[in-house]
Amino acid sequence: RSSRYDGSSFVTYAIEDGLADHRVTSLEEDRQGHLWIGTYDGLSRYDGEQFITHTVANGLAGNGVNRLIVDQSGHLWIGTMGGGLSRYDGASFLAYTKKDGLAGDNVLSLLEDRSGHLWIGTQGGGLSRYDGEQFVTYSTKDGLAGAVVTSFLEDRSGNVWIGTAGKGLSRYDEKSFVTYSMEDGLAGNIVTSFFADQAGYVWIGSEGGLSRYDGEQFVTYTVADGLAFNFVHALLQDKAGHLWIGTW
Repeated sequence: RSSRYDGSSFVTYAIEDGLADHRVTSLEEDRQGHLWIGTYDGLSRYDGEQFITHTVANGLAGNGVNRLIVDQSGHLWIGTMGGGLSRYDGASFLAYTKKDGLAGDNVLSLLEDRSGHLWIGTQGGGLSRYDGEQFVTYSTKDGLAGAVVTSFLEDRSGNVWIGTAGKGLSRYDEKSFVTYSMEDGLAGNIVTSFFADQAGYVWIGSEGGLSRYDGEQFVTYTVADGLAFNFVHALLQDKAGHLWIGTW
């Protein structure tokens, strides 16, 4: 299900209202103001009045959707559960899979960097970077921390941070990977989320708590410091500069 909050009350939408599935995984708004909702059984678009659902029958790479992102050109990218990657240009879907050079067909995470390159994290295949023409894949053989890539961040210096499931994180500076794990002071090796704050610090959410990296070392916060729970899943800094931490 999906809920909308207008400042005073919630409105809930379900399958009965036209939503593709009640298990919602991701949300994204396009340039036209349409809301895209990724689910376990299709991709829905909401225009403020009704839902239109897209599936493999319409050209979507796979019905199970993990991640959504709108790029600088306004294209919608859809990472699927085993079907590969789709791009929607407003009229039709174009699919990319391992046959096209993608690292893996189960896409877990997406990032567009400031150069317009698309970074694609996969389940077990490492990551791919797409420049609009071809994919370049990086794996543990290239220095990547782990093959299951869960999250991305581009910092103010243009470095790309890559979170993995169980192997810590890597930072890529266009030349090589540097890996950090619990041995280096990271709170946990299952990295779920990143955030770069207004001061330039990088915050990392993991199963072991919340870490802050100042460019030299990690400072970790856990339930012992007042954190709600140690498993951090989502991070956001509001306009007032406050950091919000979602846990489970």
